[in-house]
Amino acid sequence: KGGPAGEDCPHRDQIFVHAINAKDAAGPTYARGLIGQDMHAAYVKNEISPQDFCMSTDSHMDFEPQWDEKMVNMWDQTKNEYAVLSTYVASIEQLGVNLNGVHEVP
Repeated sequence: KGGPAGEDCPHRDQIFVHAINAKDAAGPTYARGLIGQDMHAAYVKNEISPQDFCMSTDSHMDFEPQWDEKMVNMWDQTKNEYAVLSTYVASIEQLGVNLNGVHEVP
């Protein structure tokens, strides 16, 4: 439960969480490897297709307003169906700020 009125997320069936106990954590590279394995398993089971968009995020990340629309627009601008959008996570004070002459992935 988590919506404004405590209702269930209407997209819950599209969300996968790979929870790891802190004692088993081995760093971000290890976690990203697990995500890759999870995605491969989901593909083999026909739970995702090559046309699906997949996103991974860390527990410490925040998002700026309309981040989803901005991400789709950035991907469209690449004019490359194989494009991968990536960013180095900055501090929350830098959300929406033009860094180094470009806006980072929102």
